[in-house]
Amino acid sequence: TPATPATPATPATPPANDIVKEKKTDDGQGEKTKEAEPSKPPPPPVAKSDADLFFTQLMGQRRIFLNGRVDDKSAHSLVGKMLFLDAVDPETPIVLYVNSGGGVVTSGLAIYDVMQHVRPPVYTVCIGHAESMAAVLLCAGEKGHRYVLPNARVMVHQPHHVISGQTTDILIKATKAEHTRTTLRDIIAKHSGRSAGEVIGVLER
Repeated sequence: TPATPATPATPATPPANDIVKEKKTDDGQGEKTKEAEPSKPPPPPVAKSDADLFFTQLMGQRRIFLNGRVDDKSAHSLVGKMLFLDAVDPETPIVLYVNSGGGVVTSGLAIYDVMQHVRPPVYTVCIGHAESMAAVLLCAGEKGHRYVLPNARVMVHQPHHVISGQTTDILIKATKAEHTRTTLRDIIAKHSGRSAGEVIGVLER
């Protein structure tokens, strides 16, 4: 009985993302090669709002803003901007505009420490209001370059604390509260040229 001829194998279908090209070899036979399909272009960037563009332009002029509550988020933003501007140009002043009712003391002290750490002088300008911790930051600007616009207001006071718990906890928290009060008093005294006693007198009004 004659052998049954073998069925020719069906050629594999190339993946959809590959481009198949045929190249002639020396013996005249076709040789198929695969090339990867060109990658798609990235999506267009999301358009920024006019406000974002304005603040980007102002950042290029070394003008940054504390607008709203002093907290970890605003501290993170300002610290990053000051360090960036310091790396770009360690001599040209940075202008910090303050419009804030204050907030978290530890976040404000983080901003203060970086203001003192960076090499460029930091000028401060109060627009609207600077109260509590924000007033301390306003005071910490470069001497001779701390400004308050005509209708802005500045208010300082002693730090507020609500303390509860067991007697030991209350004593520990009271010690921390006194340390915070002393720290803020010394910062204001240092940058205003007033004595610690004069600053306490102002804070207790």
